[in-house]
Amino acid sequence: MRFEITTPTKAYILDATALEIESLTKSLSYTNTANQHMLKRHYNNHWMKNKNRAAWEAKKTELANAVHNCLLFEEDGKHYIRPGSVNYLNLAKSLVTSSVQYPTPKKVPWAKPLPFTLHPYQSISVEKLIEVKHGNVELCTGAGKSAIILQVCRETGFRTCIIAPSQSIFNELLEKFEHHLGKDKVGALGDGKRRIGKRFTVCIGDSLTNLKPGTEEYKFFQSMEMMIVDESHTWGAETLETYAMAS
Repeated sequence: MRFEITTPTKAYILDATALEIESLTKSLSYTNTANQHMLKRHYNNHWMKNKNRAAWEAKKTELANAVHNCLLFEEDGKHYIRPGSVNYLNLAKSLVTSSVQYPTPKKVPWAKPLPFTLHPYQSISVEKLIEVKHGNVELCTGAGKSAIILQVCRETGFRTCIIAPSQSIFNELLEKFEHHLGKDKVGALGDGKRRIGKRFTVCIGDSLTNLKPGTEEYKFFQSMEMMIVDESHTWGAETLETYAMAS
């Protein structure tokens, strides 16, 4: 099976058997839990349903169609995949088959309880991430991705590197982690901060790539048990592979 990128938005799958297509479909299918949650809320929107039944039905259909998705699709009798998915599939495969011995999750006993209850889609995301070990959560802005990241760390207790794409997101995540998990348990790398040796370390991606192999800091990040990348869609698969294979 080979891939040929035809446009910026799709790659043609060559020489694939029916079984390979079936396997790819399963691997690249996912449930958009945010849309699933919105659909459940829409069912309870009796005001809209009574005022404009046609509009309510149209919105219901739109949301229902957006719940189940697949990155593989068929067009003119040919099968295509999003180009980025090819690299991410190879990255995921290399991680899964690298004989990694996964540690046993152990909930952090000293963590402060969250001041709110997670939405169902957030709880499901946390459970699935811990279960599958390698995955991606896609949520709209303001849907609570930071809470998911924090809860995954609380539930697993793994030595974790949390990678932020920018200074502002880095400082936001760092503040939340220090508040809920304790400043003495949270390290930082970026924006002039350089604290390592902690169980949880929040980093700026560029600061992480500037570490020199063989240094104590580099060796510390190699000892990490989990890597979480915020706003992962802004990173290329090759960059993520550099992070993953180095740690």
